[in-house]
Amino acid sequence: MKRTILLSLFLGIVLTYFSYGQTKELDLKEIQRFATSTDYDDLLERYIDNDVTLTIDDYRNLYYGQAYQSDFSAYKNSDKETKLWNYLQNKTSPVNYDTVLNYAAEILEESPFNILVLTITMDAYKKLGDEEKSHIYSVKFQRILLTIASSGDGLKAKSAMVVTCIHDEYAMLGMLGLESKMQELVNIGGKYYDVLTVKKNQQKIKKVYFDINLFYGKM
Repeated sequence: MKRTILLSLFLGIVLTYFSYGQTKELDLKEIQRFATSTDYDDLLERYIDNDVTLTIDDYRNLYYGQAYQSDFSAYKNSDKETKLWNYLQNKTSPVNYDTVLNYAAEILEESPFNILVLTITMDAYKKLGDEEKSHIYSVKFQRILLTIASSGDGLKAKSAMVVTCIHDEYAMLGMLGLESKMQELVNIGGKYYDVLTVKKNQQKIKKVYFDINLFYGKM
C-alpha cells in the first residue's frame, strides 16, 4: 500500500511537470559553468536554508553541479550511513527520532542531496509531529527525484537517467515501483552505464539504464 501511494505521488509529480512543457535537454556543460561560479554557492545556501521556492532548474544546477565541486565524492559518508542504518534496524529498543535526526544531519551536512537520508529525515519529523519540517524535506526529496526523472526515461542508454551516486539508482527504482534482480556495468560508445534488470512489473519494463559518468571512477 505504501509503495502504491508513493508511486502514485511520484508519477503525479512527473506528469504535472511534463504537462507544462517545462523540460529541456540536460546540458551538463552549462551546469558545470554554473557549478564553478559563486552563483552555485548562493543557490546551495538557499537549499540548505530550506527554501521551498527553488525550481526544478535550480535543483538540476544543484544536484548535477555537486559533481563538479572539488570535494565531491559519490562514496562520501558511507560509515555514517552505516551507523544510521544499524540504529534503525536495531530491534532491542524503540527508535528515538531525535537521535535519527542527529545521525541524518551529520550525513546531510556533507551530502545534502542524499535521497534516502532526506526521506528518513522527512519521516522522523513526521513521527515527532513537526509537519512543517516534514513537508520541507518531502519537497526536497521529491524534487531531486523529479530532477533525475527529467534527465531521461531510462529505457535505453541514449535516454539513460543521469545520477551522481549508486544509491540514487535504487531510490529511483523504488519510486517507480520496480525491484532490481541484476546490476550490470556496460560501456557504450565510451560512456559508462549501470543497467539494472528488474523483476516482472505492471509497466512491463525489463531494464533501466543509468548514466554514471559523473562519478564512475572518481573517489
